[in-house]
Amino acid sequence: ENALMPSQAQAGFRESEWNIVRGYRNELVNMMNWDQTQRNAQLEPWLVTMGYKISYSTFIDEFGVEKSTLYAIYHVPKGDDTEAMVLISPWLTENGKLNINGMGVTLGLGQYLHRLSIWAKNVILVFPDNGKQDLRQWVDAYHTSLDHTGGSLESAIILEHPSTSDHMSHIEIDYAGVNGQLPNLDLVNTAILVARHEGFKISINHTPYEQLRSDDIFGRITSLFSGIIDLASAGSIKWTDVQSMSGWNVQTITIRGVGNDGPDVTVLGRIVESTFRSVNN
Repeated sequence: ENALMPSQAQAGFRESEWNIVRGYRNELVNMMNWDQTQRNAQLEPWLVTMGYKISYSTFIDEFGVEKSTLYAIYHVPKGDDTEAMVLISPWLTENGKLNINGMGVTLGLGQYLHRLSIWAKNVILVFPDNGKQDLRQWVDAYHTSLDHTGGSLESAIILEHPSTSDHMSHIEIDYAGVNGQLPNLDLVNTAILVARHEGFKISINHTPYEQLRSDDIFGRITSLFSGIIDLASAGSIKWTDVQSMSGWNVQTITIRGVGNDGPDVTVLGRIVESTFRSVNN
């Protein structure tokens, strides 16, 4: 069993990576109106240059249009190619907004993670058009028909921040799967501990930002009932990105940056890095 040790190591995804993230973000702003084929053609050489092996998962969507989800695998030298950690960044967020900062941080992280020599599990980056049908098709195909895989998916993080701002105010974490299925809660707690170590407020079950700085009975009851509603309606009333990963025993959470003021967006990268390092132990 993995020994999760959140925040035991200093995360290195800091100001030195900031210009890389900003550079990718500036390029992504111009790519948002391109079609999927053009986007993939631009992403592929970037990922190959980083050292990833590129593959596609192709399918026909509900409108009869052929789509291809790009994913990239880093087969780590120290690993035995049997387990992998997944970082997913859809082009459109759960609410249909352009995931510009989320994509920029993911690409910056992809370059950074490849430079580290600590990984015992493969690293997979996935870039679906959306976190619903496209992501669901990819995870189904990964477990059934894709030839290029990186082993069993031990954990997955879906990264979202629909903004071009350099900053964000707080973080939301989603974790409820279909029919109320939950990931290993150690993964949820690890991400929360890491984020708090970085000085961030964490919203669970969509707790409003105004209540994050209070510790009263009203705020706790609001969070409790919001969580019950999320679990009871998961997979029926509202389909979230996390639910697309359900059914394959992949421990998955969504980390979503919210707002445009506060620390810079590289904090998202440090949370992912530290969480992956805990899973990697």
